[in-house]
Amino acid sequence: MDLREYLFRTRTSLKDFSAKLGYSRSYLSILMHGHKKPSLRLAKLIEKATEGKVTIEEQLNLELD
Repeated sequence: MDLREYLFRTRTSLKDFSAKLGYSRSYLSILMHGHKKPSLRLAKLIEKATEGKVTIEEQLNLELD
């Protein structure tokens, strides 16, 4: 599941989620729209904050065999 879908399904606002992570809404919006990829550090934070529902691999478009 991607971050946009996670926020929708959990009815979490981007404002609340960005505050939880300590990143700006605008930066997370850029990530959600695919204009940039998160750093490994941020990808780990997102995975932890979503309890593993948004994985590092999905965020960074990695394919693990």
